[in-house]
Amino acid sequence: MASRQTPGEIVIRDLFTGEIVSPPGAGGATVKVVGQHVRLAVEGAFPEGAAIRWRIPRNDTDGAPGAVEGYSVRSPTARCERAAVSPLTDAALRRPVIEFYWTDAVAGAVAVSVTAPDTTVFTTSAAFEVKRPTCSEFQLHAAGAEAITSGTDGDGRFFLRYGAPRHSPGPRGLSFSVTASAPAEFAGRFGVVQTVRAVRGETVQLGTHLRRREWDDSARPGGFALDRPEGTTPFLDDATPFAVAGETVFLAGSCSPTRVGDAAGQGLRYDADEQYRGALLFQPHRQNEGEQNVFVTLREYEWAWRGDVERPATDAPWPTIPNREAPAPAERNSVRLPVWEGRAGEECDPAGWATVDSRPGPFGAG
Repeated sequence: MASRQTPGEIVIRDLFTGEIVSPPGAGGATVKVVGQHVRLAVEGAFPEGAAIRWRIPRNDTDGAPGAVEGYSVRSPTARCERAAVSPLTDAALRRPVIEFYWTDAVAGAVAVSVTAPDTTVFTTSAAFEVKRPTCSEFQLHAAGAEAITSGTDGDGRFFLRYGAPRHSPGPRGLSFSVTASAPAEFAGRFGVVQTVRAVRGETVQLGTHLRRREWDDSARPGGFALDRPEGTTPFLDDATPFAVAGETVFLAGSCSPTRVGDAAGQGLRYDADEQYRGALLFQPHRQNEGEQNVFVTLREYEWAWRGDVERPATDAPWPTIPNREAPAPAERNSVRLPVWEGRAGEECDPAGWATVDSRPGPFGAG
């Protein structure tokens, strides 16, 4: 098999700028930023039926590839009902035009080879430097287990929640301080997105029967849903993502579960188990006509809370403090793109409740 470097026979062209970016060293490395839309074409007088193969430099951080073919989150709107990642497939690496996004900083050469039917191989490459914003501060501050409370609202509905209710003063489940900046050559916007996986349950007495119902948001594909905005929370679907400049922003706890029959005093047990995943994201502004840049992850975090409150009979008083647990939140650098399916149920949508047990007399409620 013949193999030769052929800068005059095949070249790599950046289709957004129109520039030929190969061979490496001709004009220095082409500089890009994470999240920027990349579209490259191999051009030359190679014969019809030739086999094309691209090689894209990328890191493999925590099992997350440093380059993807696509990501569905391109705008901070409330219409982001689903977020999915399209991997850079083998089929994509065999096309004359390749489109992708780097999600991690990298320095290296994009190479392409063209194998003619007579097995002659033509190769060329282009040097790239991919930059990534810096995040000098990302501190999480949890309200702590003491923020998990239970009781009765003014309308007689029982609640079990973490943090103050929406539109009310008081501690939220989580807050954080963040300072980040884009590379000097690029501008963009930052935002936070949070997903939730929630399971809530109730046991109520209906005459001589006990009924156990659960509201399980984890049954959806992927198990996590897009959390909804809470007050001033800078979720991705806010009209204007927050500006990162040493601000402190606040993430609220979940909704307080609404229970059927609470006002009549039928409840015996309420419980909630909620897991949250969130990410600090960056999206570069468009630099060239036709670019469709996406959000990429800079940092990710996790936090959770669990609580339950139980009484032996409907005429017994509720405990003043529920059983409660709120593990310390964790955060780290990451390039994993957040995915979700649908939006979290608003106020624990009654349509989402399902009876899992109903029988005469006492039974295991937990």
